[in-house]
Amino acid sequence: MTRRPFEWQAPLLDLKYDCLEDGLDLEYFHASEDRQPIRDRFFATITRWLPQFEVYSVLISKNRANPSIREPERLFPLMLQWLMKYALPRALNDYTTQVVIVTDTIPVQRKRRAVEKAVKVGIKPYLPTTVRHRLLHHQSRSDLNLQAVDYVNWAVFRKWESADYRSYALIASAMRGEVDLFARGDCEYY
Repeated sequence: MTRRPFEWQAPLLDLKYDCLEDGLDLEYFHASEDRQPIRDRFFATITRWLPQFEVYSVLISKNRANPSIREPERLFPLMLQWLMKYALPRALNDYTTQVVIVTDTIPVQRKRRAVEKAVKVGIKPYLPTTVRHRLLHHQSRSDLNLQAVDYVNWAVFRKWESADYRSYALIASAMRGEVDLFARGDCEYY
């Protein structure tokens, strides 16, 4: 979560063109596909701007999700309602007139509808009627903000999946909330 102006975008564009000048064919940043030297440079660039970010992360262990809620139409609302409950009230101030939520493109129509419904339902209790909201789906390659989110998500994933804290340590100061929705209980479905 962040607010305008997006001061880190110019340095990220400079990094992209530095990579091109260094002979790398880099169309956009994608943490899981970029080589470690690119990730190092990307994290070095955005860490200067971390005070302008607030990161809320929802973790879902699919093997612990009851099969009855594993479908996107059921699972996405749970995840998004947590995000709305914790992140949205912290994002608003007396001057907020609009909230713009941008997700990566969701290719499957029913998943996109599930996300849209979850946002609509999840946002209502936490958004004053005087504040407008918009939900947009853009390809992450078209938006440096989404690429930064991808890197942050990758760092969180590496922490939880592989106990690799190297990248997470770089973004930890921006973490405001991190929850595993199915942490309680010990039932694993597969």
